[in-house]
Amino acid sequence: MLFGEDGDLIDYLKTIASVTDIVGAGTAARIYWDEARQNAATPYLVLTIGDGESHRHIAGLAGVRKSTIHCYCHANLPSASETLAEAVRLAFGETRQRMTIGETFVNWAIADVIDSGTDPQQAGSDVRRYWRRVLIELQHSEAKS
Repeated sequence: MLFGEDGDLIDYLKTIASVTDIVGAGTAARIYWDEARQNAATPYLVLTIGDGESHRHIAGLAGVRKSTIHCYCHANLPSASETLAEAVRLAFGETRQRMTIGETFVNWAIADVIDSGTDPQQAGSDVRRYWRRVLIELQHSEAKS
């Protein structure tokens, strides 16, 4: 399974030293699917699935899908969220490249930083959380049925 909390995409990011140097490694890695844990320490990543499209031909599914993932890179400083976003971007290469993520063949992957902002301050706190969003596009294999 490529996506989800126990998915191969999160496991892949846990193999990238420039990412784990920032968010931690192994089971302590602060990489989450859909939402961060309550009171999660920064910096951390939150991945969500955007849109996707299965390629079809006259006989049905072609076994190829294009998926879009949004990766939010949260930190307490703008420069820290920028550094984390750059590590995620480079994990997928600077150009379209082929790779295998878990059991899934990825025909091409590309990532780019597309957005940034701040989360609202929590009541009674003066701590700001800054984020950058990395858009990750994958064309990958999928089951035909």
